Amino acid sequence: MGPEGEAVGALAERVELPNANQSFHLHNLKQAEVIRVRRKGCSLFYSPTFDRMNALLTYLVEDCCQGKFKRSSC
Repeated sequence: MGPEGEAVGALAERVELPNANQSFHLHNLKQAEVIRVRRKGCSLFYSPTFDRMNALLTYLVEDCCQGKFKRSSC
């Protein structure tokens, strides 16, 4: 999934989760602002919010893990 997002149906095929589980996780990721959703016609497209994801990963690596892991340069 890139910046343009992916349709919810394609996500379902990729992650092989029941619809109820997928809906639960997507809702929580959206609430955390780690992903965003947009409607195009009748379809919903989910895309990552890269700045929020990077902030979360930075927190997990530097604060939560107490700096025990080095941040990748990529």
